Amino acid sequence: MPFVKKYLLLTVCSLSLIAKTAQSNTLIGNPSIAFYKSKNSQFASGEASYERLKENIVTVAEELVKTESEYYQFGHQKISKNLITPTFAKNLSLSKSYADIGQFLTLKETSLKEKAHLKSRTIGQVLEHTKLIPLKYENGFIQVMHQGKKGFIDISVCISKFDYAYAIYAKHPRTQVKQWHYVKSRLFDQIEIYDQTQIPMSAVEGLFTNEKMGIITDHKSQLPLWSKVTLKFASETPKKITWNQSFISGHGSVWWKTPDSMATHNDSLTIDEILKKDVYSISSHPREPKKSIISIPEGVYITSNGSTWTPLRQFKNFRGPVYYYNDNMIFVGSLRSTNQGKTFEPFINISSISSAISRNLGYQPQSVKIKKIKSERPSQISVDVITGYKTLKLQSMIYNQSWEVVKF
Repeated sequence: MPFVKKYLLLTVCSLSLIAKTAQSNTLIGNPSIAFYKSKNSQFASGEASYERLKENIVTVAEELVKTESEYYQFGHQKISKNLITPTFAKNLSLSKSYADIGQFLTLKETSLKEKAHLKSRTIGQVLEHTKLIPLKYENGFIQVMHQGKKGFIDISVCISKFDYAYAIYAKHPRTQVKQWHYVKSRLFDQIEIYDQTQIPMSAVEGLFTNEKMGIITDHKSQLPLWSKVTLKFASETPKKITWNQSFISGHGSVWWKTPDSMATHNDSLTIDEILKKDVYSISSHPREPKKSIISIPEGVYITSNGSTWTPLRQFKNFRGPVYYYNDNMIFVGSLRSTNQGKTFEPFINISSISSAISRNLGYQPQSVKIKKIKSERPSQISVDVITGYKTLKLQSMIYNQSWEVVKF
């Protein structure tokens, strides 16, 4: 052990990250936990104690679930979604095409005029919250068809997808080039772009809208009409859910979720604590030595920063070799992970190694125990195995397991 401990000390010194504290929480009680035949099962197939499930863990899989609490932002105020109901651009859309100009929505009752000016004869009334498709734009009015009558309504009493637009596609009045322009504001039936040029709505052939912006269109709302709010999320940090696979007698392979109360249990170790342990095996990422994996009497621990070491709980009783091959691939004994240690599956085939020994050396080993794993060349893996009375070294390409004895 002295050599291994010395190697470990050199490894962690190169990280220059020594943590000085460790948290420890204690699980209270031993509650029953529901388990399922698969992670997609809707109904539990049984229950078992936390300790029984934990002791029989086969593999662990972590999932990130995005939990979002939505609210509206108005200036510096946060407003509950239950208090207001703004109108969004999608509520005025007729299709998902950027060429869809959409509908206009009246925010109050208004007159339907025969011509496009205020003193024109009134030919009808348009109620509040009426959606209308624009036929043409003229003199600050839009022409619409309403209840069988074609007339004009004042554009200033309406909102439309133009009010949500952050970019429009139109011919520039000066350059005569059709292109996308960023929108600064809407001025009645004109869209002002960021070079101060105004482009008439009638010239716009497409637009992109801010899908998270809403406009208050109900005069009974707590906010004034035309107020703009933004849909926000209280937290966009994904929540980690840990699925564990255990083998339970009478049920076979089952899946269960680590309860939140158990997930808070911190059984990680600091580097100071690791240095006090007997080490069976340790390996670091070939280019990033802060990323390491270690096998100690308490099991297998992994770190991404060299400071905090997290247990791989399915290897609680493992005492053997570990190897950090690359960014994704990690070995623990005969098992391999291809997702940075989140899950493991059988990889090194002991039967294939025994067959290689028999083929190369002419005898069938009574037992084969993996002592060391490493890689000396790209895409190649080598193992030192104990075959009862001697140690052999075998190599194989990592993707096809064609083992050959190279040292005996």
